[in-house]
Formats: sequence, C-alpha cells, structure tokens
Amino acid sequence: SPSAGSMSICRCVCSRDGFWDALGAEEVEDSPMPNTKIAVPRRDNGEEELEFRRFAMDKSQPLRGRATKHGELWYFTGDGDAEVVSFELFANGFQFYPDCRPVPVVLTPFTLVRNCKLQGGSAALPMSSFKVFKVACFTEGTSYYFGVRIEEGLDAEADLKRSKWVVELSHIISTVNQSLFPQFSMQCLPLDSVSGTSTRLLAGYLGFADHCDVLAVVYAELHAHGRLGARFVLYENSFCTRKISELLITQLSTCCEMIGINCTCFSVEGRHFSCRSPQERKIWLRAISNIKVKLHHRAPLPSEQDLADYRLSVCECIKVLEASCVLPLMDPLLPRLKCLA
Repeated sequence: SPSAGSMSICRCVCSRDGFWDALGAEEVEDSPMPNTKIAVPRRDNGEEELEFRRFAMDKSQPLRGRATKHGELWYFTGDGDAEVVSFELFANGFQFYPDCRPVPVVLTPFTLVRNCKLQGGSAALPMSSFKVFKVACFTEGTSYYFGVRIEEGLDAEADLKRSKWVVELSHIISTVNQSLFPQFSMQCLPLDSVSGTSTRLLAGYLGFADHCDVLAVVYAELHAHGRLGARFVLYENSFCTRKISELLITQLSTCCEMIGINCTCFSVEGRHFSCRSPQERKIWLRAISNIKVKLHHRAPLPSEQDLADYRLSVCECIKVLEASCVLPLMDPLLPRLKCLA
C-alpha cells in the first residue's frame, strides 16, 4: 500500500527572506535535479474552447495503451519493508507488482516526483545503499517510494538510473497536465465588457483541485491590491461572466509552491492549482509575491498609471514565455466529466 505521512512537499513563498523548505523528520531531500524546460502548448488550430472543463482524477481509471518502459525497482512500504518489484510506465501513469499483484497508478497534475533519502533500514539493507525517489499524490495524501540499489563502487551509475526514471515520470505528469488545457494566452489587460476586471494584473487558465478526485480547469484572475487585500477570482472561462469562487489575498495569506521535478503546482490558502508549465507557475508566484510585499508595506492604492506600469511588467514576462514555448494540440489524458446545467 502507498505510504501516507506528513513529509513536507511544499515550499512557502510568503517569507520576506525568500523561499524555504521544511523537510520532514523521516525524509530528507537528495540532490535535486535542475528543472527541464517544458514547452507550453500554444495551439495553432481552432478557437479557445469556452465550455467549463472538469476531469476525473479517481483511482479507478485504466492505464492507457501498452507499457512504454519496464524494469525493476526496489519498493519501500510505510511499514519499513522493501522488495524488488517489476515497474512499468504508461502514457498516463505507471504500474508495479508488489507480492506479484498489479498496482496501477494514474498520474494527475497534482502528482509530483522528486529525489529523496529515507532514514533507517536494516543492517542487511541500510537505506544509504539506495538511490530513492518518491511519487506523491498530494491531493490524496499518499506517497510511493522506489529506489535503485547502489552496487559496490557504482554510485554514479545508480544515480543515473534513478534520474532516468524520475525524468520519465515527470514527463508523463507534464503531458497529462498540458493535455487538459484549452488553447489560450495569459493576459494582463482587463475586459472592456466586464467592469469587474478593471484592476486585473494577470489572468489565465489554471487546473484547480475541486475535490480530491475532480480537476476543474478554471480561468483565474489576479487583481491589484486594494484596502483589504487583492482579489483572486476563478471563472468558468475567459468571458469572466460566471464566477466560481473568489479568494482575498492578504499579507498573511499562505502561498506555497509544490517541490518536484518540473512540477507546475502551487497552493493559495490551502487550495491547489496547476499551471501548464513551471515557467507559467513562476509568473503567477512572482505576481502574488509582489502583491504581498505591497500589502506588507501598506503601499497606497495603485493609480491608473501604476496599473499600467504593473501590467507592462507582467506582459513582458508573458511575451518572453510565449516566444520560446510551443506544443501541438493533444487529446485529454484524463476522462472528461459532464458539466451540470
């Protein structure tokens, strides 16, 4: 069974001293790999789809197609047991065989993979003799731990084998995530037809963990700071006429990025979101962080010129991103749910 625990998998961006990472007592981070750039899908055919998108993330979904890669890994349970298991990759997840029984795992955008070290082990199998990584489904609160055993004098070879598995798993997560978004470009200008968008600084589609087993693709809009805070509004689509929810970001609001290889997820006040790419996440987190700094220093309300300057800065970041990122259109890799009227 998957290991469930309280290991930290997020990094807070609320501290004025920068990012920080609180590591759990049972697990420590190991040689984090640099993020590989993942392209943002900018689709050349068709108009943006405006129907509200919701997808199932439940565990009952089948894995798609045939295995694209298979091999053997060590599997570590929450009880401290370890065994060699067959491990297979698929287009939308992986499957392994503890006690010779298949355990399929569908990967969603709210899954992360990262290198780590586990404490303990036995005299015969000390944890220091393994290169370990974990796959964490953080909306479910479950984690799976796998590893490559270090043969005598072959530490670098074990590290390379682990890296290949981690990169391929992160690529599957990224592909599943990007397949769920409609065609769109991030925006910083308000809509003339919707007065409620007049103080918009940044807007675009995000994946939203509506429930632990449902992902909704929402149109998110971050506003400039006001007297009480900054509005973070979620709509059904870019027309911004049907509001789903609204959060107020204050100087005390918690905003965290999830730590994983090429991870695109972040949370605001405990609500989980996913972007199309790590680069898009960086733009969202930078905008939120800048607002929190202004709130902390009790900056005056922005004038029209201030808003124009803020938007210019955001638009420059968006242009740099979109100039270098292109992906073809792909079909969703999670089953789509019917929208209720």
